[in-house]
Amino acid sequence: MNASRLPVFDRRRSGVLLHLSSLEHALGRGGRAFVDWAADAGFSVWQFLPLGPTGTDGSPYWVRSDSAGNAALLDHAELPSCDGDDYRAFLESSKQWLDDYTLFEALSNAHRMAWWDWPADYRDREPDAITRVRAELASDIERMKREQFAFAWQWARLREHAHRRGVRLFGDLPFYVAPDSAETWAHPEQFQLDGKGRATAVAGVPPDYFSELGQLWGNPLYDWRVMRQDGFTFWRGRVARQLERVDVLRIDHFRALSAHWSVPAGAPDARGGS
Repeated sequence: MNASRLPVFDRRRSGVLLHLSSLEHALGRGGRAFVDWAADAGFSVWQFLPLGPTGTDGSPYWVRSDSAGNAALLDHAELPSCDGDDYRAFLESSKQWLDDYTLFEALSNAHRMAWWDWPADYRDREPDAITRVRAELASDIERMKREQFAFAWQWARLREHAHRRGVRLFGDLPFYVAPDSAETWAHPEQFQLDGKGRATAVAGVPPDYFSELGQLWGNPLYDWRVMRQDGFTFWRGRVARQLERVDVLRIDHFRALSAHWSVPAGAPDARGGS
């Protein structure tokens, strides 16, 4: 049987939740050792948090891209060669998100501010400016592409090891993306943003028994009208890329697919939402 198609819900199972950031050399030696421990203990599911690169707060639910992997999880003693066909194949197969992500991070490193505060030609992705900056920041972009290849290469080896030990991988996808992310910069039309890239409405949950102010998360809301018109291409891509990595996927705050809480941008708390 193809390892990527191993059944997950074929029987009752026990699992363990541990995010990879708890392990040293998580995608290499540390990850394999944890898989061995879990298998020896009788667990057959390993659940973890989102794997994307985090911002300054370190939260895996506030990632800068949910297509990219967090390079902090790499095992630097087991890096692949980037000189062969495997690297070129990765660049081609990942082009849909990789070019935008690496350029976004290179510009972020250069400007040290949220993308909506960049010079307008970079903020608005004007073609001449994008062509120019790809050349100017080529070395930084190439370094990050190699990091993402290493992440994909190490992840594939870790997943193969888990399957050999009978362990399925249980991933997680946040419902929303971070405001300052490759997704909002590259696909602003998919979100409720103004002409300069700032959110006009943000996510949260209403007041309840646990919090009289509700919860103000601050993620930009999706423009569901646009998403319906293009057949939910953005969401389909998000889910498909995660399912290339894991055996089963959890969508955090799944409830928002039915109804979500919309708070006007700039509100001090979530009470004014609807």
